Formats: sequence, C-alpha cells, structure tokens
Amino acid sequence: MNKRITYRGIDSTPVLEEFINSHLDKVVKLLEHEPTPIMIDFVLEASAVHAHDKVELRVKTPHYDLIAHHEGPEMYQEIDKVVDKMVREIRRAKEKRLDEDKSQDSFKSA
Repeated sequence: MNKRITYRGIDSTPVLEEFINSHLDKVVKLLEHEPTPIMIDFVLEASAVHAHDKVELRVKTPHYDLIAHHEGPEMYQEIDKVVDKMVREIRRAKEKRLDEDKSQDSFKSA
C-alpha cells in the first residue's frame, strides 16, 4: 500500500502528519483485504487568496477509483471531514460491488 501526502502552500509538521496518518488508519482498515496495488494520495492546499484550506483524498485500487474533497477555514476539521467522506464512499462502493457480484451469481445459476 502506497501512501503519499502532498503539501501545497503549507509546511509539513510532525503533528499534522501524525494527525493525517491516524485518520488514514480508518481508510487503510477498510482496504486491508483488497487486492494490490493500493494508492492513497492525500493533498493539503492552503489558499493564499481566502481563508479556505482545501483537502483532497484519492484512493485507487484495482476495484475502486475514489476521490473525496472538502474545503473550509480549519485544516484539521477538513482532514477529518474528508476522511469520513472517503470512508462512506468506500463502504458504498463495496456494497455496490457486492450487490453486483450477487446479481451475476444469480444469473449464472439460472
């Protein structure tokens, strides 16, 4: 599993990186039984024009290609929100894939 954190217009700090990694554990746990390669890209962008920070999380696996993003005034809150959004997206995609697999199996047995 490859994880990459990109900082744009913001400096990396050990506290921020630890916060991101602790939140990414939720995503990693959901993907632990997925086939490899798994790519997780986390992009943090501080805006110079207005007081909204942008956070984007991309997850790419052989079965999924998901993107979640959020922007707002507080970087730590935006990280929390984007990870929660990605967890919902992964769960929704897994349920959809499971339903598709079940419907294909029913066609094969008929």
